[in-house]
Amino acid sequence: RMMTIHKAKGLAAHTIIVPFCHWPLIESGGHKTPKVWCEPQEEPYAQMQLLPINYSHHMADSLFEKEFKQESQQMLMDSLNLLYVAFTRPQYNLIVYARKMKEGGELKTVGDLLQTCLEFKDDAFCMGDAPVDSCREEDSQDNYMEMAFVNEEGQTQFRQSNRSKDFIRDEENQESSYIQRGKLLHHLFELIHHQEDVERAVQSLINDGLIARDEKDNYLDFARKALAQEEVKDWYSGDYQLYNECSILFEDESGHLQERRPDRVVMKEDRVVVIDFKFGKEQKSYRKQVQEYIHLLKKMGFDKVEGYLWYVEQGEIVKC
Repeated sequence: RMMTIHKAKGLAAHTIIVPFCHWPLIESGGHKTPKVWCEPQEEPYAQMQLLPINYSHHMADSLFEKEFKQESQQMLMDSLNLLYVAFTRPQYNLIVYARKMKEGGELKTVGDLLQTCLEFKDDAFCMGDAPVDSCREEDSQDNYMEMAFVNEEGQTQFRQSNRSKDFIRDEENQESSYIQRGKLLHHLFELIHHQEDVERAVQSLINDGLIARDEKDNYLDFARKALAQEEVKDWYSGDYQLYNECSILFEDESGHLQERRPDRVVMKEDRVVVIDFKFGKEQKSYRKQVQEYIHLLKKMGFDKVEGYLWYVEQGEIVKC
Protein backbone atom coordinates (compact mmCIF):
# COMPACT_ATOMS: atom_id res chain seq x y z
CA ARG A 1 0.00 0.00 0.00
CA MET A 2 1.10 3.55 -0.66
CA MET A 3 -0.37 6.48 1.25
CA THR A 4 0.45 9.89 2.66
CA ILE A 5 1.56 10.28 6.26
CA HIS A 6 -1.68 12.11 7.06
CA LYS A 7 -3.73 9.19 5.70
CA ALA A 8 -1.66 6.76 7.78
CA LYS A 9 -2.72 8.28 11.12
CA GLY A 10 -4.17 5.61 13.39
CA LEU A 11 -3.02 2.77 11.10
CA ALA A 12 -0.20 0.25 11.50
CA ALA A 13 1.70 -2.13 9.23
CA HIS A 14 4.37 -4.83 9.53
CA THR A 15 6.96 -2.69 7.71
CA ILE A 16 6.89 0.99 6.85
CA ILE A 17 9.08 2.66 4.23
CA VAL A 18 9.41 6.46 4.29
CA PRO A 19 11.03 7.22 0.91
CA PHE A 20 11.24 11.03 1.03
CA CYS A 21 12.12 11.93 4.61
CA HIS A 22 13.46 15.39 3.81
CA TRP A 23 10.53 17.78 4.10
CA PRO A 24 11.54 21.18 5.55
CA LEU A 25 11.44 21.80 9.27
CA ILE A 26 10.16 25.29 8.46
CA GLU A 27 8.68 26.28 5.11
CA SER A 28 10.83 29.06 3.73
CA GLY A 29 9.36 29.75 0.30
CA GLY A 30 7.38 28.45 -2.66
CA HIS A 31 3.66 27.88 -3.02
CA LYS A 32 3.33 26.47 0.52
CA THR A 33 4.50 29.67 2.18
CA PRO A 34 1.65 30.72 4.48
CA LYS A 35 0.14 34.12 5.09
CA VAL A 36 0.49 35.25 8.69
CA TRP A 37 -2.29 37.44 10.09
CA CYS A 38 -0.55 40.12 12.14
CA GLU A 39 -1.81 42.81 14.50
CA PRO A 40 0.46 45.85 13.99
CA GLN A 41 1.15 47.81 17.17
CA GLU A 42 2.92 50.85 15.70
CA GLU A 43 1.50 53.78 13.75
CA PRO A 44 0.45 54.26 11.04
CA TYR A 45 -0.05 50.50 10.59
CA ALA A 46 -1.97 50.15 13.86
CA GLN A 47 -4.97 51.73 12.12
CA MET A 48 -5.42 48.38 10.37
CA GLN A 49 -6.28 45.79 12.98
CA LEU A 50 -5.14 42.84 10.86
CA LEU A 51 -2.62 42.55 8.04
CA PRO A 52 -1.92 39.43 5.92
CA ILE A 53 1.89 39.16 5.67
CA ASN A 54 3.70 36.58 3.53
CA TYR A 55 5.86 34.51 5.88
CA SER A 56 9.59 35.03 5.27
CA HIS A 57 12.81 35.64 7.22
CA HIS A 58 12.36 39.38 6.54
CA MET A 59 9.63 39.38 9.21
CA ALA A 60 12.30 38.79 11.88
CA ASP A 61 13.64 42.32 11.35
CA SER A 62 10.27 44.03 11.13
CA LEU A 63 7.32 45.07 13.27
CA PHE A 64 6.13 41.48 13.06
CA GLU A 65 9.05 39.75 14.81
CA LYS A 66 6.73 38.30 17.46
CA GLU A 67 4.36 36.78 14.87
CA PHE A 68 7.38 35.45 12.91
CA LYS A 69 8.66 33.54 15.95
CA GLN A 70 5.22 32.15 16.75
CA GLU A 71 4.65 30.99 13.17
CA SER A 72 8.15 29.46 12.99
CA GLN A 73 7.55 27.49 16.20
CA GLN A 74 4.18 26.29 14.93
CA MET A 75 5.65 25.10 11.61
CA LEU A 76 8.48 23.34 13.44
CA MET A 77 5.98 21.52 15.67
CA ASP A 78 3.91 20.50 12.63
CA SER A 79 6.99 19.04 10.90
CA LEU A 80 8.07 17.12 14.01
CA ASN A 81 4.52 15.85 14.53
CA LEU A 82 4.50 14.56 10.95
CA LEU A 83 7.79 12.76 11.62
CA TYR A 84 6.35 11.25 14.81
CA VAL A 85 3.29 9.93 12.97
CA ALA A 86 5.45 8.35 10.23
CA PHE A 87 7.85 6.73 12.69
CA THR A 88 5.15 5.23 14.94
CA ARG A 89 3.22 3.36 12.18
CA PRO A 90 5.44 0.21 11.83
CA GLN A 91 4.90 -2.90 13.95
CA TYR A 92 8.34 -4.39 13.19
CA ASN A 93 10.46 -2.57 10.60
CA LEU A 94 11.03 1.08 9.74
CA ILE A 95 13.04 1.96 6.62
CA VAL A 96 13.80 5.62 5.95
CA TYR A 97 15.43 7.34 2.98
CA ALA A 98 16.61 10.95 3.21
CA ARG A 99 18.96 13.27 1.35
CA LYS A 100 22.45 13.50 2.77
CA MET A 101 23.09 16.69 4.69
CA LYS A 102 25.66 18.99 3.09
CA GLU A 103 29.02 19.27 4.83
CA GLY A 104 28.76 22.20 7.23
CA GLY A 105 25.25 22.89 6.00
CA GLU A 106 22.39 24.35 8.01
CA LEU A 107 19.75 22.24 9.71
CA LYS A 108 16.84 22.69 7.28
CA THR A 109 14.98 19.38 6.87
CA VAL A 110 13.81 16.49 9.03
CA GLY A 111 16.46 14.39 7.26
CA ASP A 112 19.14 16.83 8.43
CA LEU A 113 17.75 16.52 11.95
CA LEU A 114 18.03 12.71 11.89
CA GLN A 115 21.62 12.89 10.66
CA THR A 116 22.62 15.21 13.52
CA CYS A 117 20.88 13.09 16.18
CA LEU A 118 21.94 9.58 15.09
CA GLU A 119 25.34 7.95 14.55
CA PHE A 120 25.67 7.10 10.85
CA LYS A 121 28.15 4.62 9.37
CA ASP A 122 28.67 4.63 5.60
CA ASP A 123 25.72 6.99 5.23
CA ALA A 124 23.41 4.55 7.03
CA PHE A 125 22.01 4.04 10.52
CA CYS A 126 20.85 0.56 11.53
CA MET A 127 19.40 -0.64 14.81
CA GLY A 128 18.14 -4.15 15.63
CA ASP A 129 17.49 -7.03 13.25
CA ALA A 130 14.69 -7.31 10.75
CA PRO A 131 12.39 -10.12 12.01
CA VAL A 132 11.49 -13.04 9.76
CA ASP A 133 7.88 -13.07 8.64
CA SER A 134 5.91 -14.97 11.26
CA CYS A 135 3.40 -16.57 8.85
CA ARG A 136 2.81 -20.28 9.53
CA GLU A 137 4.02 -22.69 6.87
CA GLU A 138 0.56 -24.11 6.20
CA ASP A 139 -0.74 -20.61 5.52
CA SER A 140 1.88 -20.00 2.86
CA GLN A 141 1.12 -22.99 0.64
CA ASP A 142 0.75 -22.18 -3.02
CA ASN A 143 -2.81 -21.63 -4.12
CA TYR A 144 -3.13 -21.79 -7.86
CA MET A 145 -5.98 -20.26 -9.76
CA GLU A 146 -6.56 -20.70 -13.46
CA MET A 147 -6.26 -17.38 -15.26
CA ALA A 148 -7.05 -16.55 -18.84
CA PHE A 149 -5.19 -13.70 -20.51
CA VAL A 150 -7.09 -11.81 -23.17
CA ASN A 151 -5.73 -8.94 -25.22
CA GLU A 152 -8.18 -6.05 -25.39
CA GLU A 153 -7.87 -3.04 -27.63
CA GLY A 154 -6.98 0.11 -25.69
CA GLN A 155 -9.82 2.54 -25.15
CA THR A 156 -9.25 6.27 -25.47
CA GLN A 157 -9.86 8.01 -22.14
CA PHE A 158 -10.94 11.59 -21.65
CA ARG A 159 -8.64 13.46 -19.27
CA GLN A 160 -10.00 16.65 -17.77
CA SER A 161 -7.77 19.20 -16.08
CA ASN A 162 -8.69 20.34 -12.57
CA ARG A 163 -8.96 23.93 -13.79
CA SER A 164 -11.49 23.05 -16.49
CA LYS A 165 -13.86 21.65 -13.86
CA ASP A 166 -14.45 25.23 -12.70
CA PHE A 167 -16.02 26.02 -16.07
CA ILE A 168 -17.55 22.72 -17.25
CA ARG A 169 -20.57 21.14 -15.55
CA ASP A 170 -22.62 18.00 -16.08
CA GLU A 171 -25.53 18.44 -18.45
CA GLU A 172 -28.17 18.33 -15.73
CA ASN A 173 -26.41 21.04 -13.70
CA GLN A 174 -25.03 23.03 -16.62
CA GLU A 175 -25.61 26.77 -16.58
CA SER A 176 -26.45 28.57 -19.76
CA SER A 177 -23.66 28.73 -22.32
CA TYR A 178 -23.88 32.53 -22.12
CA ILE A 179 -22.95 32.54 -18.43
CA GLN A 180 -20.22 29.95 -18.99
CA ARG A 181 -18.72 32.09 -21.77
CA GLY A 182 -18.78 35.11 -19.45
CA LYS A 183 -16.88 33.19 -16.77
CA LEU A 184 -14.34 32.00 -19.30
CA LEU A 185 -13.74 35.47 -20.73
CA HIS A 186 -13.48 36.92 -17.23
CA HIS A 187 -10.77 34.38 -16.44
CA LEU A 188 -8.99 35.23 -19.70
CA PHE A 189 -8.83 38.93 -18.82
CA GLU A 190 -7.61 38.10 -15.31
CA LEU A 191 -4.60 36.45 -16.97
CA ILE A 192 -3.80 39.48 -19.14
CA HIS A 193 -1.62 41.92 -17.21
CA HIS A 194 -0.32 43.91 -20.18
CA GLN A 195 -0.99 44.09 -23.93
CA GLU A 196 1.76 41.61 -24.75
CA ASP A 197 0.24 38.94 -22.47
CA VAL A 198 -2.71 38.13 -24.76
CA GLU A 199 -1.21 35.13 -26.56
CA ARG A 200 0.20 33.67 -23.35
CA ALA A 201 -3.19 34.03 -21.63
CA VAL A 202 -5.09 32.32 -24.45
CA GLN A 203 -2.51 29.52 -24.54
CA SER A 204 -3.06 29.07 -20.80
CA LEU A 205 -6.78 28.44 -21.46
CA ILE A 206 -5.83 25.79 -24.01
CA ASN A 207 -3.33 24.15 -21.64
CA ASP A 208 -5.96 24.01 -18.89
CA GLY A 209 -8.44 22.32 -21.22
CA LEU A 210 -10.84 25.26 -21.15
CA ILE A 211 -10.90 25.91 -24.89
CA ALA A 212 -9.97 23.86 -27.95
CA ARG A 213 -6.91 24.66 -30.07
CA ASP A 214 -9.07 25.54 -33.06
CA GLU A 215 -10.73 28.28 -30.95
CA LYS A 216 -7.42 30.02 -30.27
CA ASP A 217 -7.65 32.58 -33.10
CA ASN A 218 -11.20 33.61 -32.12
CA TYR A 219 -10.14 34.35 -28.54
CA LEU A 220 -6.97 36.12 -29.67
CA ASP A 221 -8.96 38.37 -32.01
CA PHE A 222 -11.58 39.10 -29.33
CA ALA A 223 -9.01 40.05 -26.67
CA ARG A 224 -6.87 42.17 -29.00
CA LYS A 225 -9.89 44.04 -30.32
CA ALA A 226 -11.11 44.73 -26.76
CA LEU A 227 -7.69 46.01 -25.67
CA ALA A 228 -7.44 48.28 -28.72
CA GLN A 229 -9.84 50.84 -27.17
CA GLU A 230 -7.92 54.04 -26.39
CA GLU A 231 -8.79 54.21 -22.69
CA VAL A 232 -8.22 50.47 -22.23
CA LYS A 233 -4.84 50.72 -23.98
CA ASP A 234 -3.73 53.10 -21.24
CA TRP A 235 -4.79 50.68 -18.48
CA TYR A 236 -2.80 47.84 -20.06
CA SER A 237 0.18 49.89 -21.26
CA GLY A 238 2.60 48.93 -18.50
CA ASP A 239 2.97 52.56 -17.40
CA TYR A 240 0.95 51.80 -14.27
CA GLN A 241 1.74 49.69 -11.24
CA LEU A 242 -0.73 46.79 -11.39
CA TYR A 243 -2.71 45.21 -8.54
CA ASN A 244 -4.55 42.35 -10.20
CA GLU A 245 -7.30 40.54 -8.22
CA CYS A 246 -5.89 41.85 -4.91
CA SER A 247 -8.07 41.74 -1.81
CA ILE A 248 -9.20 44.79 0.17
CA LEU A 249 -9.86 43.88 3.79
CA PHE A 250 -12.02 46.00 6.09
CA GLU A 251 -14.34 45.81 9.07
CA ASP A 252 -18.07 46.22 8.54
CA GLU A 253 -20.40 48.05 10.93
CA SER A 254 -20.70 44.91 13.07
CA GLY A 255 -16.94 44.63 13.47
CA HIS A 256 -16.66 41.59 11.20
CA LEU A 257 -13.77 41.29 8.76
CA GLN A 258 -14.91 41.59 5.13
CA GLU A 259 -13.11 41.17 1.83
CA ARG A 260 -13.60 42.85 -1.54
CA ARG A 261 -11.64 42.03 -4.70
CA PRO A 262 -11.69 44.41 -7.68
CA ASP A 263 -10.77 42.86 -11.01
CA ARG A 264 -7.99 45.34 -11.71
CA VAL A 265 -6.43 48.27 -9.85
CA VAL A 266 -3.71 50.34 -11.54
CA MET A 267 -1.69 53.13 -9.97
CA LYS A 268 0.48 55.87 -11.45
CA GLU A 269 2.01 58.46 -9.13
CA ASP A 270 -0.96 59.67 -7.02
CA ARG A 271 -3.69 58.51 -9.44
CA VAL A 272 -5.51 55.23 -8.79
CA VAL A 273 -7.88 53.60 -11.29
CA VAL A 274 -10.10 50.65 -10.33
CA ILE A 275 -11.66 48.61 -13.15
CA ASP A 276 -14.25 45.84 -13.07
CA PHE A 277 -14.82 44.04 -16.36
CA LYS A 278 -18.25 42.58 -17.12
CA PHE A 279 -19.52 40.28 -19.85
CA GLY A 280 -23.26 40.54 -19.33
CA LYS A 281 -25.98 43.14 -19.33
CA GLU A 282 -25.65 46.33 -17.31
CA GLN A 283 -26.91 46.13 -13.72
CA LYS A 284 -27.22 48.80 -11.02
CA SER A 285 -25.46 46.54 -8.51
CA TYR A 286 -22.28 46.63 -10.63
CA ARG A 287 -22.05 50.41 -10.28
CA LYS A 288 -22.57 50.20 -6.50
CA GLN A 289 -19.84 47.58 -6.33
CA VAL A 290 -17.27 49.83 -8.03
CA GLN A 291 -18.35 52.81 -5.91
CA GLU A 292 -17.67 50.71 -2.82
CA TYR A 293 -14.17 49.95 -4.11
CA ILE A 294 -13.57 53.69 -4.61
CA HIS A 295 -14.78 54.42 -1.07
CA LEU A 296 -12.51 51.75 0.43
CA LEU A 297 -9.46 52.93 -1.50
CA LYS A 298 -10.05 56.50 -0.34
CA LYS A 299 -10.27 55.26 3.26
CA MET A 300 -6.85 53.67 2.68
CA GLY A 301 -5.44 57.15 2.01
CA PHE A 302 -5.65 57.47 -1.77
CA ASP A 303 -7.19 60.82 -2.77
CA LYS A 304 -7.40 60.60 -6.56
CA VAL A 305 -9.40 57.44 -7.21
CA GLU A 306 -11.40 56.75 -10.38
CA GLY A 307 -13.65 53.75 -10.96
CA TYR A 308 -14.87 52.23 -14.21
CA LEU A 309 -17.15 49.45 -15.37
CA TRP A 310 -15.91 47.93 -18.59
CA TYR A 311 -18.55 46.00 -20.55
CA VAL A 312 -16.04 44.20 -22.71
CA GLU A 313 -18.27 42.59 -25.34
CA GLN A 314 -20.21 45.82 -25.91
CA GLY A 315 -17.01 47.91 -25.91
CA GLU A 316 -18.65 50.25 -23.40
CA ILE A 317 -16.86 51.98 -20.50
CA VAL A 318 -18.92 53.52 -17.68
CA LYS A 319 -17.37 55.88 -15.15
CA CYS A 320 -18.74 55.33 -11.64
